[in-house]
Amino acid sequence: MMYNGTKTVFKNSIGRDLVLQVFFTSLFMTALLSILVFYVYYKKELTSIERSMDDIIRTQTDVISTAMWQFDEKALSALATGILHNRYFSCTEITLKNSTVISAGIRAKGKTIERNVTLHYQAPNGTVNVGSLFLQADVSRIINQLKISIITGILFLAGIILFIAAMVSHLFRRRAISHIITIANFLRAKTMDAPFTPLGLMKKNIGDEIDFLADSFNSVLQNLHLTLDHISHREQQTRDLLDAARAIMEYGEFKEVARRLFDTCCRMTGAVSGYVALLDKDNNKVLFLESGGLSCDVDPSSPMPIQGLRAIVYSEKRVVFENDFMNSPWVDLMPKGHVALRNVLFIPLIVGNEAVGLIGIANKPSDFTEEDARIAGAIGDMASVCLQRSLTEAALRESEFFFKKSQNAAFIGSYKADLIKGVWESSEVLDRIFGIGREYVRSIDGWLDIIHPDDRNMIDHFLREEVIRNRKPFDKEYRIIRKSDNEIRWVYGLGRTDYDGKGEVVSLIGTVQDITERKRAEEERLRLTEQLNQAQKMEYVGRLAGGIAHDFNNMLGAILGNVELILEKVAPSSAIHGGLCEIREAAGRSADLTRQLLAFARKQTVAPQILDFNQTVEGMLKMLRRIIGEDIHLVWIPGDHLKGVMMDSSQIDQILANLCVNARDAISGVGRISIKTENRSIDPSFCEKNNWAVPGDYVQLTVKDNGTGMTEETLAHLFEPFYTTKGVGKGTGLGLSTVYGIIKQNNGLIHVLSDIGHGTEFRMYFPVCEVLEEKKSINESLPATKPGVETVLVVEDEPQLLKMTSAMLKSHGYTVFTAENPGEAIIKARQHAGTIDLLMTDVIMPDMNGLDLSKKLKSANPHLKCLFMSGYTDDIISPHGMMDEKVHFIQKPFTKTDLITKVKKALNDSVHNL
Repeated sequence: MMYNGTKTVFKNSIGRDLVLQVFFTSLFMTALLSILVFYVYYKKELTSIERSMDDIIRTQTDVISTAMWQFDEKALSALATGILHNRYFSCTEITLKNSTVISAGIRAKGKTIERNVTLHYQAPNGTVNVGSLFLQADVSRIINQLKISIITGILFLAGIILFIAAMVSHLFRRRAISHIITIANFLRAKTMDAPFTPLGLMKKNIGDEIDFLADSFNSVLQNLHLTLDHISHREQQTRDLLDAARAIMEYGEFKEVARRLFDTCCRMTGAVSGYVALLDKDNNKVLFLESGGLSCDVDPSSPMPIQGLRAIVYSEKRVVFENDFMNSPWVDLMPKGHVALRNVLFIPLIVGNEAVGLIGIANKPSDFTEEDARIAGAIGDMASVCLQRSLTEAALRESEFFFKKSQNAAFIGSYKADLIKGVWESSEVLDRIFGIGREYVRSIDGWLDIIHPDDRNMIDHFLREEVIRNRKPFDKEYRIIRKSDNEIRWVYGLGRTDYDGKGEVVSLIGTVQDITERKRAEEERLRLTEQLNQAQKMEYVGRLAGGIAHDFNNMLGAILGNVELILEKVAPSSAIHGGLCEIREAAGRSADLTRQLLAFARKQTVAPQILDFNQTVEGMLKMLRRIIGEDIHLVWIPGDHLKGVMMDSSQIDQILANLCVNARDAISGVGRISIKTENRSIDPSFCEKNNWAVPGDYVQLTVKDNGTGMTEETLAHLFEPFYTTKGVGKGTGLGLSTVYGIIKQNNGLIHVLSDIGHGTEFRMYFPVCEVLEEKKSINESLPATKPGVETVLVVEDEPQLLKMTSAMLKSHGYTVFTAENPGEAIIKARQHAGTIDLLMTDVIMPDMNGLDLSKKLKSANPHLKCLFMSGYTDDIISPHGMMDEKVHFIQKPFTKTDLITKVKKALNDSVHNL
């Protein structure tokens, strides 16, 4: 395709192809029919020749026989010439005893028709043989005449056909091709950041295929613009949440962080006033109070009794809001002088498992929504993390204070060094610190000999350059090797220089304190602090991932569903079919990415059952060998008498696949990966030496490789989402974080051993299940091809997803009622005269969750079947992400095939009816 400045020129044109196809097809058919017609004519002419010969023989032989008896040459010549008047006769001969008497014409060569007839004359004394008559017809004359007729006819018809094809091409270009080019140019020039403008064609909208295609394009573009606007809104929210998270990292004091988080919460929800309060032993203690420019005479230092909505927040530890506060019973609990409240929303601050404070916001110009509650809840989680860190740091500061007090009571050695003579004196305590006796040579070299070799040059340079030359006080921490037992100890040296009358340094007086225990305590404190920060960071990322999964999966569901519905209407040869398939593929990859985030966040919905680890791993070995390739040897070492574990088998597949892929990438060339299972009991003594362990009985799964191994820095960030050491495009950084999330979701443990050049070993511990018998799982395979006839009520607060789900169900024959919220669903269920067979509802919705809605509708219709859908369940129908077998659930986003299969399974389940 080329653009010449005025119009688009196509190398392969539909119109030209149409003309050529019509022309050659018609020409072929015309030639075929012409040949058939002329063949029939040819056969007819042959029959005519034979009939003419039969007529001549029947009518002329007696006359010719008489002329031969009389030997009338003139008559015979006339008769022979007369026979040649037939246009196909080429030769006539009358012979007598093999001698030609009369001959007319010339014998033809090639294909001919010939007859030779004996002539008889009836004489008075009997019949006499008077000779023979030879007749010949030239068939080539017929063939030549037919050739001329065929060529002439085909050329004439070819001209007519070419004219008609050109007219068809012209009409097709005007009625179809020009509009298709208009649509294509419109799409090529369209950008998603431009405002939505519908496609218009220079034709009357008569509802033909072109109009249908243009309407479909407009529908797709409009949906894409709406989706992009929604994504932009979510991106802004994500940026605000990341700013809030950055505030947690940048500020140490909780009050400073709380101010930033409060401002973020007001900005994202639209609230204009509020406060942050912490519980004390009496009542709420307000950190700060905002009135939004309105008069508020309440003293923030006054106690705030825990009552009303605040009491609900503290007792139930959840976000609550009231949009008509002035007409609610809570208004009577407001203190005098309080600013007027249109609406309120409270967020608990939770440390451990207790609510220790709250954030209250109010006076949003419009009503608070469930989305506001989710956003505020996420910010409340951040504030809780910050508060927990603040309390932990306060405890650490208090611990450090007492530590320093105890050090002040410890022995501190003293010394005096004569820098002119190069000798020094020491106290008894200092001798014990250095591990020396009275006989030790106390020279400068002797002191340097006690210092650790790695610190010796640094201390010598500091003493000579900084203390003696630059007259700075001696203030250094360094290591020594105690002479009595060669133990390495840390000491803290302090010293003050003395000068002579000329201002020269003559001596150094100071103290030396053994700070080895303090150094060890500081290292331990730093390690614990790093562990705490790491745990808080990973918990925050997990909460953030779970919080946005619901809305993000709704968007992905709308994209996937609409693309599938459009693809059913668009032919594979269409110009947009490939683009739609790419959209579907990209959305599918996004859905996979979300599922990995949910696995890390431990909010992935799973269906656990009691598993035999050996059997489950063995079922995965064939696929693992294909994944890692032939150069790597996979060794399987199953344990004997392995105990059962309660978990989802697909999670084991995820763990093994992620670990084996990482092991494969860490192996250069030929290598080895081993998988081992065994029973393992962890006792308290083991936990004292390994702070990651928890006592109990476990099934241990070990994956070990002989790859390149990992550095200490890599191990420190190993399970962080999106952390990867692979090149761009070779890894997402979610593999090991997914493994971590799965293990934590199943209350398991993980420990990693690795060394550069010696490979890596992952040890995973899964709690043993107490139930002895293997639980049988129900796995019904229901056909999804048979059209449905039941009535389905679909409840979904995302309009695009609701419309898409309804279209999918209707296309399969179901009668569908839709509702955008639980209240509307209850009203429609009551007003419906017939039977509603299935309730399909989102789990997370405003005012009422899906489980409560199903219970309310089932009270009026006990036989109502239920199918729940969500990106994650938020512990409403699946505590800790473990799905009960009696619950029918479909994970967002889903395809049409998944949807119809789940609906049929729920409708046909006569046992479980939750």
